[in-house]
Amino acid sequence: NIISFSINGRITTNENGEPLYIEGSMRNVNDRIQSQKETMKKNRLLEFQNTELEQFAYVASHDLQEPLITIIHCVQILQEELGEKLNDDLKQYLEFVNSSTSRMQMLVKGLLDYSRIGKERINATIDCNEIVGEVLADMKASLKESNAVVEYENLPIIEGSSTEMRQL
Repeated sequence: NIISFSINGRITTNENGEPLYIEGSMRNVNDRIQSQKETMKKNRLLEFQNTELEQFAYVASHDLQEPLITIIHCVQILQEELGEKLNDDLKQYLEFVNSSTSRMQMLVKGLLDYSRIGKERINATIDCNEIVGEVLADMKASLKESNAVVEYENLPIIEGSSTEMRQL
């Protein structure tokens, strides 16, 4: 069984600089070394898990983009093909689909951005009024269902991560 020690020492000298004696101390540091090894092991595991999470978020966001693009193209085709034949209600429904898919694309992009927070932080000027407006649009159905009313005005313009602000 190996025991690790930390040894400190100093030489005490007389007024002529000649050594008189050595003072020293010795301390068992096995617990500290073991703790450092465990910390390093946990850090490697966290790095691996973060890499896996980022890869998952990238694949998921890419895979989620494809059906959204298909929906957007289908709506465009319907609008082009039917054009004047669409009544006002159908035009409004297609606009709802367009705006919902656009918001969904932003949410999927946010998923990817969120997985990178801390690594590739990109700060920008953020109008908090716009962020709150976007979040409320995303939550429109939930707010209507619960009869919730959200009031806000004159929120600040700040520097930060728009993804983090949306999460907040």
